[in-house]
Amino acid sequence: LRQGGRRPTSSMLAQAKACSGLAALSLNGRTAVRQHPDLKIEEGGFGKGAGLDAAIRILGASNILSATIDLGGQVAVIGNMRPFSLAIADPANRHQSVLRVSIDQGAIATSGNSERGLVIEGTSYSHILDPRSGQPAPDFGTLTVWAPDALTADCLSTGLYVLGPDQALDWAAQHPGIEVLVLETTSSSLQAHATAGWKDRIKVEDPRVELVFEEK
Repeated sequence: LRQGGRRPTSSMLAQAKACSGLAALSLNGRTAVRQHPDLKIEEGGFGKGAGLDAAIRILGASNILSATIDLGGQVAVIGNMRPFSLAIADPANRHQSVLRVSIDQGAIATSGNSERGLVIEGTSYSHILDPRSGQPAPDFGTLTVWAPDALTADCLSTGLYVLGPDQALDWAAQHPGIEVLVLETTSSSLQAHATAGWKDRIKVEDPRVELVFEEK
């Protein structure tokens, strides 16, 4: 659509869904085999995370024990560094920080539409697709995940964004060791819902933000 394309018809969506999903891909160790000739693999949901983890492995092999790597806003931390502080932007204005989070280990990833979303005829569309429908996921704000490794954080931030705020927080409540921060936009405020592991690691920088911690 950015380059003069058009919205897909229902039949086009049905064709795309028929050749997508895990059923269309066979995985065996480090080998992947297409089960459908039209299957395409798009790395947008995991590429940065995989790259960060690869960089961490290279640092470890070089006996570098402490480091912080920032790859386009996705961050991985190893060693005994001071906590790394990362700004969480207003979903409507990516240049304005509204929250700040700190991590001293693991990795953090954020998914949203402030940079890559589309506005067509006054309607906002997400660049993140829901594989169940083939349609853009509802645009609610941003979702940030902390996980022990960058690939997990990257994949989960995208997948949980598709589920939406409520289901994402419910999922996090059932999976210890994963922390989720949801930032939703409303007409008059920004509502932030964070799992308990974020306590003492979040600083509110905008008075519009209403921060609530979810108890597991």
